[in-house]
This record gives sequence, C-alpha cells and structure tokens, in this order.
Amino acid sequence: MKNFVDKGKGQCGAQGCDNKAVTYTGKYNIKGRTVHCVKHHMNKISGRIDSANFNRDQYIEHLRLPTAFLGITFKDEYIKVKKINDFFVEQGTIEKSLTKRELIRRTMQCFEADHINGNHKDNRKINIQCLTKSEHKFKTDVCGDSIGWR
Repeated sequence: MKNFVDKGKGQCGAQGCDNKAVTYTGKYNIKGRTVHCVKHHMNKISGRIDSANFNRDQYIEHLRLPTAFLGITFKDEYIKVKKINDFFVEQGTIEKSLTKRELIRRTMQCFEADHINGNHKDNRKINIQCLTKSEHKFKTDVCGDSIGWR
C-alpha cells in the first residue's frame, strides 16, 4: 500500500464511490489523469478495467463470474489464454511468455458487461450481467439490444 499516497485530492472520481482519493506512485504505467481511491486504482492496475477508458467502463466492476448463460469462470478463460500464449511462444511468434499481469488483463478482455434490459445507459448493478464476447454478441443480435443505439 506504500504505492498509494494521499495528496489531499478529495473524493474518488468513480461514480457513486465516496472513498478518499489517492495518488498511485508505483511501477505500472497507468494512463490517464483520473483521481481514484485504492480500490479503483487496483481495478486499473489489474487490467480489469481499461485505464484509458475508465470513465466509460466503470460499470465493468459489477461483473460477476461465472457468466450468466454458460457458467464460464475466470479460471476457464485464463487456462485458454495461457494455452494460446504458450502456443505462440513454442511457435516462435512471440519471444517470451506474457507476464501474469498481462495474462490476467488478456483474460479479463474475454468478458463483457451486458445490460440486461438493453439500455446501455442503465448502469445499475442489478442491470449488469457478465457474458463472454460470443454470448454477448448472440444476446445482442437475438434480443435486438443494438437497435436504436447505433
């Protein structure tokens, strides 16, 4: 926790968060100049939320695994991502294996937040469900969620 310093920046900038804002001074390069609490900085560092699009993707913190339809867990996807990484290393496509942090970030990119009622402006926790990219695409197309939002 020594990488988080209170510099008197006030309240966390994440919507609905009342925690004290801190400044991150650690080794990871976090894009953006947003002001957040320790929890929301950790979400950015872990790759769970894309730090460049934090304000757009805040509701992703409501993701709950396993996925709503097929019950896919983080571990299931992590194993797949690790196998793909190992394959590319063996083939010589990439020189060395990705770091654990990068593997976690790549795994989190396999999941998407879906708005159950189809309204992408309704970011209440009860209206967000976790789906894989393929589940989300199928649900969006079949339920017509994208109609009116393009």
